[in-house]
Amino acid sequence: TTLAASQGDSKACGMLGAYFINAECGLTKSLVLAKHYSEKNSEDGLSAYILSLALFQLGLERYERFLNIPGHSPIPTIL
Repeated sequence: TTLAASQGDSKACGMLGAYFINAECGLTKSLVLAKHYSEKNSEDGLSAYILSLALFQLGLERYERFLNIPGHSPIPTIL
């Protein structure tokens, strides 16, 4: 799968994104790599879901579980 992904196979990139976010197939969990490979495959809904999940979890880790930081929230408080 990694060889196919490195050669630009979008389906392989989507699979690697899912493997990295779920720590499957002997891979360690890596949100950064899940984001990287999911961004390369924008053709299916699963990759979009994996990408959004990776970005959400990265945000939680970086802001120490605080989602509402005054002046830094990507979501308007009106919504």
